[in-house]
Amino acid sequence: MQQTFSILLVDDLPTNLYTLSQILSGTYDLRIATSGLDALRIAEAQAPDLILLDIMMPQMDGFETLLRLRHTEWGREIPVILVTADDRMESQVKGLELGAEDFIAKPILAPVLKARVHNVLERLRLHRELVRLATTDELTGVMNRRQFYARAESHWHLLQRYPAPCGLLMVDLDKFKSINDSYGHAVGDEVLKAFAAVIRQGLREHDLFGRVGGEEFALLLPQTGVQACVDVAERLRLALAACAVQVDSGAPLHFTASFGCTQLRGEDNCLDAAMSRADKALYCAKTGGRNQTQLLLPEDASA
Repeated sequence: MQQTFSILLVDDLPTNLYTLSQILSGTYDLRIATSGLDALRIAEAQAPDLILLDIMMPQMDGFETLLRLRHTEWGREIPVILVTADDRMESQVKGLELGAEDFIAKPILAPVLKARVHNVLERLRLHRELVRLATTDELTGVMNRRQFYARAESHWHLLQRYPAPCGLLMVDLDKFKSINDSYGHAVGDEVLKAFAAVIRQGLREHDLFGRVGGEEFALLLPQTGVQACVDVAERLRLALAACAVQVDSGAPLHFTASFGCTQLRGEDNCLDAAMSRADKALYCAKTGGRNQTQLLLPEDASA
């Protein structure tokens, strides 16, 4: 399914907004702002894929709007095309130095507008695809090891300033080598995809989920205390045990997983210290019979 990009049109004159809308409607999801302040407010709330920004506006012109946008965490990466009747070289240089992607001169020519918008959005699509490939596990669609560790470490740094409960889980599919040996790697891949789908359905939007090894995964659950962390692990474990993958023989293949739980805390020396605790808890779950959840807290690990 092809993505529909959203574009924020910013101009103080209704006639200009009408012209832009007529040219771009039907292809893109269009939003409207009639001032620089409105543009910043809407961009922060709705995160458009592209902004078409008029330069000559009262109170806050396009240059000032672009400058403020680039000084925000949420707006520094949004592509901006400046729309202007001012075709002086100094204006174009200033806009590019502030971070504009391109210029469109007035009066607006429909073919030129469409081509330049398409080019900017195509570069954006390719950039997002490269980011996805660099940060996502190709088979399961969850974060890869590098991305999970980077995101989890950022959260650990945040906990050092703003302490809050945070669950950390290591999960390992039980007897996965036997599945590969008995049914083949194609079936093993289907098991991994089914496993990831079940886990993903049981998580909140802001939870982190990554594949950190062959059949080993990690979960980070912000704002989740000890008991809630164990409850989540148990709920996911039972959901996995109820899942099955169809194989050529016709008999559904059931599988289970073991969970190791701990709490990530700002007092930890590093993220690896907490990951090591979760891994030890996982080892206990494995050696204790598999298909179970084990908890190891920082105070227990140091005892």
